Parts: sequence; C-alpha cells; structure tokens
Amino acid sequence: MTKYEISRDEWYDSFKDIENLSQEDRDKIFKLRDEIDLERKDWKYKTNCYAYALGIDKTDDEILPASFVPGILGASIRGIDIETLKGMTLNEKIFLDLDSLKIDYSTNALFKSSPCKIEDGYLTWVIAAYERLGDYYDNHFLRKDENGIWSHKIGYSDVINTDDYGDLLFDISGNKFGFNNEMYEEYDFYGSYKLKLRR
Repeated sequence: MTKYEISRDEWYDSFKDIENLSQEDRDKIFKLRDEIDLERKDWKYKTNCYAYALGIDKTDDEILPASFVPGILGASIRGIDIETLKGMTLNEKIFLDLDSLKIDYSTNALFKSSPCKIEDGYLTWVIAAYERLGDYYDNHFLRKDENGIWSHKIGYSDVINTDDYGDLLFDISGNKFGFNNEMYEEYDFYGSYKLKLRR
C-alpha cells in the first residue's frame, strides 16, 4: 500500500506511543540539527521530500518510524499525542518540527528570495509546501538550491530539479509547479518558508 492509498488518519496512526519516547529516542531528534546538510550532491538515503527539504540525509527508521511525516519530530519532543497532532494544520506541524530542531523561520518567503547560503553566521534556505486534501491526504516539499533552482524528491525516489518536460525548476509559483501529472494536479500551493540555522 502506498501513501496515496491510505487516509490521513492511517498516516499518523502508523506511529504509536508518540508521547512516551525514551530519552535515547529524543536524543536522536536533537542530534538531527547538527547533521543538516544542504551541499550534499549524492543523497545517500531514500528519505522523503520533507526530510530532503530540511536537509536531513537519514532514513526515518534511523530516527523513529514515520519521523519524516510533518509534525512527528516535534510532537515526539513535546509529548503531544497522535489525536492532537491529527487536528493541527500543516503549518502548525511544520512549525512544531522546526521549533524542535531549533531552526528559525519566517513564512511567506518570496520565491525570488536568495537560495541557500551562509548569511550572518546562519545557514539560510527556502522551502515550499504543497498540500493535497480529500480522502487521501498528502503533502509535498521542495527546496531552493544554491544555484537558484528548486529540487525535490517524489516520494522516496532520487532527487530531481526538472519538471515532466525536462525543464529546470526555476519557477514554482504556479500551483502545479511545472508537472503534467494527474496526481500532482490535485496539489495546491500551501506556503513558503525561509529557514535559518546558526552555524
């Protein structure tokens, strides 16, 4: 069963006992902040689009089951139960994760804003989120690279920076972000975020 064939509740129900983590599991999450890497060319692990946008090159199984579903990292640290997490908006889940990783952020980052770079002692980069509502919920994330091109991962596939026509993703301002694919036509632009991590 793929994630496109399960409901939103089943997505989150796959991770149990979120509020009863051991200190060892919490430490794994805290350490992620120091392992964020936006310069890696050979993305080693089959992580999903969310982990890729955040610059985390680890499988979720190395951290926690389903840890790269938005909100899981933050809820694990804060002891928030699954039912409460399910009721949060995508923004609330993203902010929960960013706060737990101690990543500063601002919303409504302009698409024309600078790509990832070191700025005043901070590593800064921009990510964008799309959301698919309905019976089979999903979301999708992209990040803007140093060369100004957006890149992402379709599920757990390889990193790409082109659309279905092979054109580089310089502009994703349209809801469809350049994809001619029936599945992605159901996704709507949700928000963009400028992230800052002190180095």
